[in-house]
Amino acid sequence: MKANMMGTGLGMQSFTWAGRPTSATVGAIIRITDVGSTAAGTEWKWDGTRWNPNGRQRIFSSIADIALAGATSTAEQKAAGLLLPAGLIGAGYEIDVTILETYSNSGNNKVLRVRLGAANDLTGTAYLTGTTTTTATAQNGCKIRTTTASANAQLGYAVSVSTPFGNSSAAVVTDTLNMSNASYLVISGQCANAADILTIKAYTVDIWR
Repeated sequence: MKANMMGTGLGMQSFTWAGRPTSATVGAIIRITDVGSTAAGTEWKWDGTRWNPNGRQRIFSSIADIALAGATSTAEQKAAGLLLPAGLIGAGYEIDVTILETYSNSGNNKVLRVRLGAANDLTGTAYLTGTTTTTATAQNGCKIRTTTASANAQLGYAVSVSTPFGNSSAAVVTDTLNMSNASYLVISGQCANAADILTIKAYTVDIWR
């Protein structure tokens, strides 16, 4: 590969994720134009085996009200389905999802979920099920890890908590999703009462290794 792939001031070559080179000099850096929250895309470094994020990379970011009304349905409703292209997530990765939400200040349950699965629907494994009641605003999130041995083994903190850090008597979440195929992060919400509304105000997704 050319020296300018090293990002040393001579410019950095750009590719789509599907069109990325299959090999390069160890340490080479490229820009992936169709993965990332901005038009600039994200930076990836070759480790001799695969392309990995060059440090922490933001792949999704949104500041837009997504209102999920109980009057529409008291069942779980999808707010966003975020595509992770085939092979994007490798072994030893962390996926950080952070969400700002507002909701009706009532004694009824309002539930925020983050799922990871093979389809853009509500069937994926839940890595966050945060329930709120008599408050009005929450900033929440979850961390999904792949094991150092395989991208196809995932691990997450206890799911039925309202904060991403702390203590819980619940077991960790585990799954065996094949990340060599395309997968989806799905953010959803559920209001137990038709009079309530849960609104996703903003969310970000960062990945790193």
